[in-house]
Amino acid sequence: MWVDAEAGEGTRQAKVYFSEQPRAGSAHLVDRMKSAVAWEFTPGNEPMRLALSAWTDKSRDVGGLAAALPGEGACRLEVDCPYGVFHHGETSLLLHYYAKHLGGESSGDPGSFVRAKRLPLDIVPEVVGDDELTLRVEWQGKPVGGCELDVVLPGSQPREFMTDPQGTVRLPRARAGKYAVRAKYVVHEPGESGGERYAQLWHIATLTFALPAKVAADDSPTASKLLDDARRTRAVWNNFPGFTSTLTIRTDDRSQTGTFTVDSEGKITLKGLDELGKGFARQQLESLVMHRLPGNTLPTEAEYVDEPAAHVMGRSVRLAEERMGSVYRIRDHMITEVNRTMGNMRFTITLLDAFHDTEGKYLPHVFTVSFWNAKTGELESNHTYDQQWTRVGQFDLPAKLTIVSSDNKGRRVTQMIFTDLRLLTPKTASAIKP
Repeated sequence: MWVDAEAGEGTRQAKVYFSEQPRAGSAHLVDRMKSAVAWEFTPGNEPMRLALSAWTDKSRDVGGLAAALPGEGACRLEVDCPYGVFHHGETSLLLHYYAKHLGGESSGDPGSFVRAKRLPLDIVPEVVGDDELTLRVEWQGKPVGGCELDVVLPGSQPREFMTDPQGTVRLPRARAGKYAVRAKYVVHEPGESGGERYAQLWHIATLTFALPAKVAADDSPTASKLLDDARRTRAVWNNFPGFTSTLTIRTDDRSQTGTFTVDSEGKITLKGLDELGKGFARQQLESLVMHRLPGNTLPTEAEYVDEPAAHVMGRSVRLAEERMGSVYRIRDHMITEVNRTMGNMRFTITLLDAFHDTEGKYLPHVFTVSFWNAKTGELESNHTYDQQWTRVGQFDLPAKLTIVSSDNKGRRVTQMIFTDLRLLTPKTASAIKP
């Protein structure tokens, strides 16, 4: 369930939706919201109970609830909706929905106005400094660690997070725009409601708000600062102990399994694979490990590349005094493209989608690597990567890597599947022999 404020005929309206995202849901779901109670809060005034009424658009088969909002400026909308018992497979759940919207000048304000007064499960946003947005999940005023959080950043697809022990998810500041956040808090206590038994109680809260331009990150930092900020938001293995894993490599028509170890300095030891498998695995693992280890020897000084118009992949910056002529594109505090020339080869890495871990740092999810002949400009090969990650201790480690490669010899699909992932200890590390 979501609540938002929209411009209506002559006045603003509170719109309540039952949908995966804050937009009108199916018309048949309107009846499910009949128990919803909504309030409007404005600074210095008493809360106002809103008179919700149902609406449907038969032509699109969508609907929701709406109420007039007579006030202007900053406001907070809160909706409380006990849903009832829902049967999910063999499990019966008691569902309770909460929705909040922050409008006007209230968005991102760390003051008390952003906190819900009538909702026990709350998502509290706060702009911290110049380059960070935090989202804190609270149950009855206390932080909820290990809580599932789905976040839609401006212009992006939903991303999954998990709150830290302080109930917080930290995000690099994205550009101004609308945010949609959903949190789920599960209580594993059986009970009864309306004569029906349930095994778990699910509390689900949502939040919508927008960051206006004046509180969004500076749109015109220096190229060096833009690049440095993007590098700082990468997920890296700080204080890395190393890890070991079983590795299965699957190609179009064959499969083989071995093991490998990465030590604390990034050195890779492979066992149990044939020579072809070792060569392929080493190449992919060296690249993966290199990008996760902290530290970067590339220069930090950069300059903007003049372009006639805005590019879909972000601002273009060129590294200063760097022999490979590296040109990056940066968008939403992420390096979305890398262009380099090495001898007779030119390549481009394009990040299409990213994961964000519990610290708000990003990891590559889907990306492409294209190679061209630097002299002729002819495309020689293209590779699409789907990288899956898993959390082991405090580290994001590889879970599965799927690579689709195409060149003049044809098309190939290769998978690397990582199982039995274990971090190294001083004892296990000393026992490893090359």
